[in-house]
Amino acid sequence: MEECNPDKDLSSKDVLLNEILRERACELGMEDARFFDMIRYKMKTRFETPLHGLHIYRLNANGERILTSCPWFGGDKANGVAQPTHFEYEKFSLTNVERYWWKNGFDPKWYLSPFPQAEVNKGYGLEQNPGW
Repeated sequence: MEECNPDKDLSSKDVLLNEILRERACELGMEDARFFDMIRYKMKTRFETPLHGLHIYRLNANGERILTSCPWFGGDKANGVAQPTHFEYEKFSLTNVERYWWKNGFDPKWYLSPFPQAEVNKGYGLEQNPGW
């Protein structure tokens, strides 16, 4: 990890933890691990940050965008390379998705899930999580 991050002081606990969480977000991004990492480490500011999308454009050797109808598999015979090597990234705001906490703030009660009310009502001493 130190070889990949020579500019970071990984002897610091916070820096190391942030780097591990960043790596987990990259490696486990589509496996629902990110949400639980954010809950576990109480990352309130991450919840309140609006999501964005990313357009990825393949570029030719001159840095110009290649039409999306041009497939990359099987090699890029026009530019003489086996795989695409140059890309351009464009961030855009998501307008069709909205989270409650983006407008109203993130309530700390969401760090814990509520117990089913039927379990609390059984009377064996289980108490509902705070805020629920």
